[in-house]
Amino acid sequence: MPLMKIAPPLEKEEERMVINLYEQVGLIVIVTSQPQKPVGMTKGIADLQVLDPKREAFWWHEVKRRQGPEYKKVNSKQTADQRWFQLAVESTGQRYILGPLSTAEKELIERGIIR
Repeated sequence: MPLMKIAPPLEKEEERMVINLYEQVGLIVIVTSQPQKPVGMTKGIADLQVLDPKREAFWWHEVKRRQGPEYKKVNSKQTADQRWFQLAVESTGQRYILGPLSTAEKELIERGIIR
């Protein structure tokens, strides 16, 4: 049994890894994540808007911390405002993804950007 428990990255660390991945493959990332106090942005707006000029595409990405049995105490759920934003985005046919770095990787694979 290991002496130290594995801790998941904080959400901001996870977000930085997601941004790095997107930028490494040539995508443009607009960061819209907000601190806890109101800043005048739409409540619930996704953390990132990802632009792919080469394929004339974009999507929203709400970054959440990794979860799983090794991270028993991680609470990484959407707020009601985030859920509202997701539904609004999807109602217009836009893509919205929710999750950690592995979700970004899956999106890039599905789009044929990485293997």
